[in-house]
Amino acid sequence: MRRIPVDAAALGDVRFVQAEQQRDQQGEPVLRDGVPVQVASLLIKPKGERPEVLQVKVVRAEPVRVDENARVRITDLTATPWARDGRDGVSYQAANITPVAGPQPPKP
Repeated sequence: MRRIPVDAAALGDVRFVQAEQQRDQQGEPVLRDGVPVQVASLLIKPKGERPEVLQVKVVRAEPVRVDENARVRITDLTATPWARDGRDGVSYQAANITPVAGPQPPKP
């Protein structure tokens, strides 16, 4: 299916929740071109709308390491619609997820 570019700036406030390595049904790490796929959970707060958690896949050798609740920047975000076994949805991928420079909110 076709990857659709997403304007990450239009998502509003984006905060990091957590990241983990994606694993297949046998528990093995998922690799793309020999590089691990990380799945980052991001809290998206569009202006005037309810917040949502978005799962974004990032292919990178090093784990995504960002402080919890830190504001982040998403580089080259794309969406890919999918349908399988009567289910459908949208998968999100990004080239990178990095912390936004500047003061971060205090940790609870």
